[in-house]
Amino acid sequence: MRVTGVCLFSNNEEIVEFDFQDHSQKVPYTMRAMIGLDAEEIVPRFYGRGTTTKTRYYSPTIGSREIVIRIVLKPQNGVLETYSSLRDKLYKTISSARDGQVEIRFMSDLYEMASIKGFITKFEAPVFSQVPEVQLTIFCEDGIFKSIKSIKVRAAGLSKTKMIITDTTSTSPHGMTFELKFLTKTPYFSIQDVSVVPEWKFKLIPGTIGGLVDFQVNDRLFFSNEGNEKSVFILRGSTQYYLADKIETGSVWPIIFPGENQYTIDYSTGNFSWTAFSYYATYWGI
Repeated sequence: MRVTGVCLFSNNEEIVEFDFQDHSQKVPYTMRAMIGLDAEEIVPRFYGRGTTTKTRYYSPTIGSREIVIRIVLKPQNGVLETYSSLRDKLYKTISSARDGQVEIRFMSDLYEMASIKGFITKFEAPVFSQVPEVQLTIFCEDGIFKSIKSIKVRAAGLSKTKMIITDTTSTSPHGMTFELKFLTKTPYFSIQDVSVVPEWKFKLIPGTIGGLVDFQVNDRLFFSNEGNEKSVFILRGSTQYYLADKIETGSVWPIIFPGENQYTIDYSTGNFSWTAFSYYATYWGI
């Protein structure tokens, strides 16, 4: 990934733009060093067991990580900007975050490539040093870098039987988010990875929901397993019904791997239409 700039965000607003080199550009913060951006420890995460061979399947991922940023302070506006005021601006970044987290965004020219969120756990500022610097240590519980915006797949172009999703951007596996609408009464819905047929599938058997049997006409199914969050529910009229208890035993949540992914869709005698499909590109490191 080509990176030309790094910014620090709080509450989705840019707080600090870092300069990479000490030159005439009027940026008051020069990044002297940044460590913790590579894939230091890749760990296997169990995500399912085959239904026939009982093979255990693992998806490689990154655990938590610490990112350390060493910053040189460069006041630009005389008495209006001092070493102290620059340190205070960084302190405010910590206290202003409504969820306690800050976000590091990596830029390629003007394009925001990826980001990661975490908590500032150390703020080291040697006040009497000849070189005015600060050092931030940011703990990121989820160590995977993720694209700023989701990648949207054209719903009208998705097959309702054998679906192909090709991810040419990511370097690590990740989840997906999709929405569909049932056009007829449908007894179940499943999505299965063709590459490991017939090893695993994710299957929903609704049974009785809200006093009615099966998925009904105009039911909208929402599915997401992005990051560590998993959610599946239907919207029937204005009422949401969560379907955690409708997932067939042994089901495996589907994963998008870098490259081509093929899925088989099964919905018995019912019918549906895709209304949305998206995912976030993910990266081991920068």
